[in-house]
Amino acid sequence: MQSIRAPLIAMTALSALGRLAWLARSPHPPGTDGYYYVVQIEDLLSTGALHVPDASWALRVLALPAALVGDPTWGLKIGAAALAALCVPAAAWAGSSLGGRRAALALAAWAMASPVLTHLAADFPKNLGMAAPWLAFVALGVAGGRRGALALAALAAATAHRLGAGLVALAAAGWLLGRLLEGVSGRALARGALAVALGGLAFGLLSVASPGLLHPTDQVRLLGQLDPGAWPPAPFAWARLRQTHPAELAEQALVWPAAAAALWALRTPARRPLAVAGLAALAPALLPWRTDTLDMGYRLSLVGPLVAVPLLVGLLAERLPEIPARRAWWSLALLPLCLTGADPHAGPPYGRYERLIEGIPRPLPELLIAHQGVNFLYDHRTGEEAMAWAPEPELDKARIGRITWGIRASEWAAFAPGQPRVRLDADYAYVSEQAWVSFVERAAAEGDDDLQARLADWRNPAQVRPAALTRGR
Repeated sequence: MQSIRAPLIAMTALSALGRLAWLARSPHPPGTDGYYYVVQIEDLLSTGALHVPDASWALRVLALPAALVGDPTWGLKIGAAALAALCVPAAAWAGSSLGGRRAALALAAWAMASPVLTHLAADFPKNLGMAAPWLAFVALGVAGGRRGALALAALAAATAHRLGAGLVALAAAGWLLGRLLEGVSGRALARGALAVALGGLAFGLLSVASPGLLHPTDQVRLLGQLDPGAWPPAPFAWARLRQTHPAELAEQALVWPAAAAALWALRTPARRPLAVAGLAALAPALLPWRTDTLDMGYRLSLVGPLVAVPLLVGLLAERLPEIPARRAWWSLALLPLCLTGADPHAGPPYGRYERLIEGIPRPLPELLIAHQGVNFLYDHRTGEEAMAWAPEPELDKARIGRITWGIRASEWAAFAPGQPRVRLDADYAYVSEQAWVSFVERAAAEGDDDLQARLADWRNPAQVRPAALTRGR
């Protein structure tokens, strides 16, 4: 590692600067949930508490640069770029454990150039928060020893985002199974199983009282997400939902050659722990998730390379070419690839959403129902509460407003006669929640398929928040 220290420092710095420059192309925070992070940071800095309670440490880290620069949007972008840059030394550490200097250089170059890490920085900074701790967990797990550091890396990955907890749990279970297949002694295996069980129990107790951590109630979020007819999952299916660069799609597709390499490695007893652990952690990304929604399958397609690339490098480390230290600098030529991740201009039309908010009659309602992208922008601009879910039955609907989408004036007059409606633009209008409920009930009796399709659109929130989202909040 000493001989490539200078290139690694350059990779880390350029990774941060390149991604920050990419995110800075838009004046708005990146991603559909960009203003969620802005509101969280604003409230944390002004009140000391998050707007939406969440135990993830990633949100606190993202607030640090915002406190320094005095702007939550810029702070979010700086923090996200920094989290991505931390993956470079973490990947080099993992590579060093998996296959020495050659593997360290290969994984560091990947982390610097990865379009997927750029996409996570833009769309899912909490998911990105678990990336560097996960790579450190891989490094420590392969190297052995340092159990305290291994536990800390596992905890950091697990508390950044639920997917981090899932990857750690699957990889640990797979490693134990691989050790059993390797033929390790029963006593050593029992010690490892006990450590995993105690760690899982401690995290389970922590998740009971800490919102946002992986918990058994989260299983409801998986309902309806699998599509058996979509197997094998096509990594390029996501391009239909959001414009994605071919380089990023190729990176997402690496889960398949990584799984094939792991299956081949099972023939060698010494490689079975790594192979089985990798297969276990890869399994969620290989399942037939629905590809018509930017939900579970979409996120797993972005997280998959965090497992697939280190696994491939670890299994093929002996075949990697030896690169002299003076030529390690050539790895910097891959930097432009990190600019092929999520396009900052492909986010929500925030300018339009701001005009919608300006058109809402004053005084503002106690609560506004508005779809994703509008909800936290409304919180940010007005300081009032909004959510992208239908209100709970016990809430007073007369005090709640709603931004509706796709309802024609003639339909409103037919199914909600006499109820006030403020037109915000050609597609959106503002109504009271009480009037909206009456409209939906009468429209359902009419049986108009086209209208029902518009009512079921994500821009007209109809589902009440599941218990998994309100636990501990």
